[in-house]
Amino acid sequence: MPEPLKKSDTNAQPMPPTGSVDILVVREGLAMVMDGLRVMATGNAKLSHASVLSDGRICLLPMIEIPGHVIGIKVMEVMEGGKTVKKQVFTTDGFSVMEVMDK
Repeated sequence: MPEPLKKSDTNAQPMPPTGSVDILVVREGLAMVMDGLRVMATGNAKLSHASVLSDGRICLLPMIEIPGHVIGIKVMEVMEGGKTVKKQVFTTDGFSVMEVMDK
């Protein structure tokens, strides 16, 4: 069972891309994003339109508004393979979206 996430005081730095792009993995991830946006829309979140910038290599994802709630990002420490690594996680009302919440 993975270790619980812990809040970190520092921001994670972006990792520069290395090697070639695995387009099949990218497509799978974009499909997950697309499905997630659909789920949020059915839950009455407000979404702006997605747009493609520049020459088609940059996608600007929609703005997401959840009326009556706060969206944020926290840097958390998590155990992976015996090492503590820092990851950015989305939060709603201060709770990680990866945590199971009772309604």
